[in-house]
Formats: sequence, structure tokens, C-alpha cells
Amino acid sequence: MADGLDTLGEAFETLNDGAKQLYEGNEQFKSEGLDQLKEKVDLGVGELETLQSVMDEIKAMNKEYASYSGAPEGATVTSRYVFRTKEESSK
Repeated sequence: MADGLDTLGEAFETLNDGAKQLYEGNEQFKSEGLDQLKEKVDLGVGELETLQSVMDEIKAMNKEYASYSGAPEGATVTSRYVFRTKEESSK
């Protein structure tokens, strides 16, 4: 019976060590992983806001140029909009 109690005690120590490692890992993820995730989400939100503003500009241009095109009533006017995604250095 003493061997069984020793084995049970060792099992509880192992469980306790595992729980401690799990808690520490969770805390590390909260402090490091969530910050990185927040940065990525914020970056994505910024990109979506930029894209939305570009789309709004295109829509406004289509509406504005529709009256200048001389196209017949009901014709479709489409503005082409090209933009760079990064700056290129001049050589």
C-alpha cells in the first residue's frame, strides 16, 4: 500500500508540474502572443480602411464623370484607378 501511495504522490506532483507549466505558458501567450495578434489585426483594419477610402473615391469619380462623359442616358461610366502599394526608390 505504501508503494501505491508513493506512486499516487508522484502522479499528483507530475499533474501539479504540468498545471504550472500550462499556466505559465498561458500567461506567456497572453503577454506575447496576444500583443502580436493585436498588431496584425490593427494592421488589417488599417488596410481595410484605406481600401474603403479608395473605393469611395472611385465611386465618387464615377458619379462625377458620368455627367461629363456625354454618354446616353443609362450608359455605364467606369473610372480606372491605379495606385502603388509601396514606394520605389529612384536610382
